[in-house]
Amino acid sequence: MKFFEKLKNSFSNMSEVPKKLIKYGVPFAIGICVIGFVTYIINYRMSIFNYLGEQFGIHIIVAGMSLLAQFVIGGLLADIILKRRGA
Repeated sequence: MKFFEKLKNSFSNMSEVPKKLIKYGVPFAIGICVIGFVTYIINYRMSIFNYLGEQFGIHIIVAGMSLLAQFVIGGLLADIILKRRGA
């Protein structure tokens, strides 16, 4: 339980800009994943299965997961850089 307390304290002590980057970037990336998932499901439920549509859905989901990682890692790195600069 101490790990989660330390994690909570670390996120509460973050600078404002990285906190906003993570706060608004994570739902955006999850939205992209949902769009890809809906595309995949719609293609799967169609009477004529389209391989290209399936691949589009999968690539959109992968792009959303990549964005999620980039927003979180970018926010953490920005916080480290801002704290080292003393801002």
